[in-house]
Amino acid sequence: MHQHAVTVVLSTHKDSEFLGLSVESVLAQKGIELELIVVGDGAPEDVESRLKAFKDKRIRYITLPKGGLTKALIAGCEAALNQYIARLDVGDFMLSGRVARQAEVLSRQPTVGLVSSNFAMYTAEGYYLYNTDYDTESLVTSLTQGNELQFRSPMHASVMFRKDLYFDVGGYRQEFYFAQDCDLWTRMLEHSGFRNLDEVLSGGIFDTSGISGQYQTQQARFKKMVIELRDRRKQNNETESVLSVARKLSDEISLIFSRQPKNAELDGQLNTSLLNKNTAASDFFIARCLMSQDSKQAHHYWRRFLSHSP
Repeated sequence: MHQHAVTVVLSTHKDSEFLGLSVESVLAQKGIELELIVVGDGAPEDVESRLKAFKDKRIRYITLPKGGLTKALIAGCEAALNQYIARLDVGDFMLSGRVARQAEVLSRQPTVGLVSSNFAMYTAEGYYLYNTDYDTESLVTSLTQGNELQFRSPMHASVMFRKDLYFDVGGYRQEFYFAQDCDLWTRMLEHSGFRNLDEVLSGGIFDTSGISGQYQTQQARFKKMVIELRDRRKQNNETESVLSVARKLSDEISLIFSRQPKNAELDGQLNTSLLNKNTAASDFFIARCLMSQDSKQAHHYWRRFLSHSP
């Protein structure tokens, strides 16, 4: 049986405790010709040593100075050798058969250029929280017509796409520090078909310190620009003015991430305060998910939430 050639692109900016989980889930995929490109986005040296410990020639490691996820993904996709590119993030993992299943869809359906699947979320301790329940039609409608309230997209770490389509539409764009995936999917669907597999093929660890919780306002601004750009392209209107705003916002965020604190003690206090706030919100969310399943573990997270919110 012919084996499809797939490159998995994964970015990391720190030596996450879940790096091994993510890498192992990729290397365990069967029935495909595989390479795994890990991009170190300002990552510490021990990331490389951890990857070398796998002793697997399918792993390629690229190091970059800290520049954010978008720049890391651009570098990873440019280095990809295979016909299909799949995405994964540190802390996420592939279930058995994901890569072969998605590659088979792209192989058998030449009009489809982007494929995703549903995604399950777990706590760091392994407790199931929820999974997405998307269908192809609703996602296509959302990506091609949805307004700010209706707009949804597949989980970034659940997708696979054709490499030639990626380059044809311009790939990930540096103008989008956040929502780079939404920007790419909307452009891909203007030139290709899409399919979401109605099965869970990937999972992830719910991250209490992730950027999704810390930068919701900025992410919302980028998504609003994604929608405006999509609608402008439909009407053959100019897009540079919107891209210019996105570029400026990305530069501002990059500066925030790269800055050196003038007052280390104050900076540490602010980071601790922000982390406590995010952790409390995360504990509340996890407790609600577990309570809906009548899980006894919900009590543990309620207690943690209350300890942050006396």
